Amino acid sequence: MSMLTPGDDKAIAAELRRIERKKREQDFDPDPPRCGTCLYFSQGPAKQRREAAKRGRGIEHLQRCTFGNFRVTYKGVCDEWRNRQGDKIEQEHPTHER
Repeated sequence: MSMLTPGDDKAIAAELRRIERKKREQDFDPDPPRCGTCLYFSQGPAKQRREAAKRGRGIEHLQRCTFGNFRVTYKGVCDEWRNRQGDKIEQEHPTHER
């Protein structure tokens, strides 16, 4: 294991500042609205999840949207996303008119 020299911590700090600046420039969102953080996201009944784990099978086949009642992935995205408090996302540019 190598030891850090006094100059190394300055280089590391400079790199971290550069990364943060790049994230701000690109308007990086570390936690975007997606199915996995939505109020309507369900991973299925606990009993089925345990049984799938015992068989060595993933739980992707159990993940559903309870609003539309269809299969989703954790990283999926839709316009009906709501956070755990029930707040809906504001659309800057609606994709369709109602």
